[in-house]
Amino acid sequence: MADSADIKKNLGETFRDPTMVFSIIIIITILMLILPVPTFMLDFLMSLSILSGIMILLTVSYLKTTTDFSVFPTLLLVTTIFRIAINVSSTRLILSKGPDFDGKLVRAFGSFVVGGGDNGVTGMVIGVIIFVILVIVQFIIISKGATRISEVAARFSLDGMPNKFMAIEMDQNSGAITESDAIKKREQVWAESSFYGSMDGASKFVQGDVIVGIIITIVNIVGGFIVGMGLRGEPLESAVDSYVVLTVGDGLVSQIPSLLISFASGLLVSRSQAKESIGTTLWNQLTSQHKIFYISGGAMLVMALFPGFPHLILIILGGVMIFAGTSLRKVEIVNEEKIEQSVKDKAKDEKKGPEDVTSLLKVDPLTLHIGYELIPLINNSTSSDILNAIAGIRRNLAIEYGVIVPPIRIQDNIRIDPGEYVFKIRGQEI
Repeated sequence: MADSADIKKNLGETFRDPTMVFSIIIIITILMLILPVPTFMLDFLMSLSILSGIMILLTVSYLKTTTDFSVFPTLLLVTTIFRIAINVSSTRLILSKGPDFDGKLVRAFGSFVVGGGDNGVTGMVIGVIIFVILVIVQFIIISKGATRISEVAARFSLDGMPNKFMAIEMDQNSGAITESDAIKKREQVWAESSFYGSMDGASKFVQGDVIVGIIITIVNIVGGFIVGMGLRGEPLESAVDSYVVLTVGDGLVSQIPSLLISFASGLLVSRSQAKESIGTTLWNQLTSQHKIFYISGGAMLVMALFPGFPHLILIILGGVMIFAGTSLRKVEIVNEEKIEQSVKDKAKDEKKGPEDVTSLLKVDPLTLHIGYELIPLINNSTSSDILNAIAGIRRNLAIEYGVIVPPIRIQDNIRIDPGEYVFKIRGQEI
C-alpha cells in the first residue's frame, strides 16, 4: 500500500511539472508520425489543435508587448509539427478504411462544406474551391506578409541595438534611471531583438505547413482513387464521394487552426510598440477623431439614396455612426473642460506661492575662467586648436563611455591671478 501511494504521489508530481508535460506531448507527437491512431483519439487531437489555435490568437490579442509572448516562435514550431502528425494519422486512416472511415470531425467538416451544393458533384467542387481559397489566403497574404514583416523587424532591431544601449547608458550616467532600471531596459532590448530574430526563422514554419497541407491533400485524393478503385475495386462514383469529401474535411480541420495561428503570427509581428493590448490601442486610435464618424455616417446615408442599394441597412449604419460621433464629441468636450479647469487651478496655486526666480538666473553647467594673461591663447590663431581639442574630448567621451559632456563656456575673470585658470561646475569651483 505504501509503494502504491508513493507511485501515485510521484505520478502526480510528474504531471504537475510543466516541463515533463511538454516532453510527453512532444513524444506523443513523434509517435503519431509512426503508429496508427484510433478515430476517437484522432477526433480528440483535432479538437485540441483547433482549441490551441483559438487560445494562441486570443493570447496575442491581449498582449501589451511582443516580448510578453517570447515563447511564440517555439510554440509555432510545436503546433506545426503537431498538425503535420495529425494529417499523417488522418491520411493513414482515410486510405486504410475508405468509406468505413468514422472520424466524426473530418466527416462533419466535409459534409458541411460539400453539402452547400445542389448535388454531389457541385458540392464537391464548392468544397475544393473553399479549401483552395483558404490555402491561398493563408500562404500568399498572411504567411508571406508576416514573414516579410519579421525579416524587416529583425533587421531594424539588430541595427538599432547599439543606439538603444548607448541611450540607456546615457540615462543611467545622467541619473535619469537607476542601475536596476538600466539592467531591466538592457534585458528588454535584448529580449526584443532575440524575439524578432527567432520570428524571422519561425515564419518559415508557417509557409512550410501550408505547402505540406497542399501535398497531403493531393496525396489523399490520388491515393484514395488508387487504393479505392485499384485495390478495393470500388466504383468511380463511390470513390469520389468518399475520398473527396474526406479530403476536404481533413484539409479544413488542419487549415483552420493553421490559419488562426498564422493570423496570430501576423498580428504579433505587425503590432506597434504600444504599451496596451491591440484591442485597446485600436479603440483609442479609431475614436480619437469624432469627425470621422460624422463623415462615414453621412456617406452611408448618401449611399442609401441610390436605387437598388439596401436602403434600410445603410440608413441604420449611417444613424449609428452619427450617434457614435455625437457621443464621442460630448466626451471630448468634457475632457477639454477638465483640462481647462486643471490649468486654471494650477495657475491659482502658482499665484498663491512665492515667485519662482530660478528661471531668471543663468548658470552654465561647465565654465572655464582664465586670467587676462591667458586670453591670447583663446583669441589668437591657436584658439581653434584649443576649441577643437575640447570638442574632440567631448566626442570621444560620448563614443567610448556614452557620457554626453555639456558645452564648456570659456570666459575671462579679473578676480583670479593673471596666469591662473579655474574650472567650475554650475558655478562651483572645483
